[in-house]
Amino acid sequence: NPEHPALDRLAAAGAVGIAFRIAAEGPVGDQVGVAVERARALGVEAVCHVELPFGTEAVAQTDDALVTERVVDSARAAAEHREARVLLDLLVDKDRGYWCRHGLVHPSGRPRPAYVALKSMEVS
Repeated sequence: NPEHPALDRLAAAGAVGIAFRIAAEGPVGDQVGVAVERARALGVEAVCHVELPFGTEAVAQTDDALVTERVVDSARAAAEHREARVLLDLLVDKDRGYWCRHGLVHPSGRPRPAYVALKSMEVS
C-alpha cells in the first residue's frame, strides 16, 4: 500500500529506496506511477516488484499471452518512469510446488514468448 504509514518511518530512518508490490490484479503502468509519486514525495527511489499473473494457487498459470502482455506493460512502465527500478517476478517458470506459472524462460533455458517480446521491444 503506497499510503502505508511505515513508509514515512522508513524514509525518515534513512532508506534510499522502498519496494512496492505491483499486484497482478491491476494495470502495471498505473501502479508504477503511484509508487513513483509516493517515493518522490518521500525522497527515495521506487523499486517496483511486478508480479506476473498467477491467478490461484490451485491452477497452474500457463497462459503465455497473458504473461507476455504483463511483461510488455512492465517494460513500457519502466520506460515511462525512468527514475524507478522495475523488477519482474518471475524469470524462470515455477513448475513445482504452489503458484506454478510461466515466466520469461522455460526451465530448460528456452525463451518463452514474453522473453521474445521483451527482447524485440524498442524502448527509448
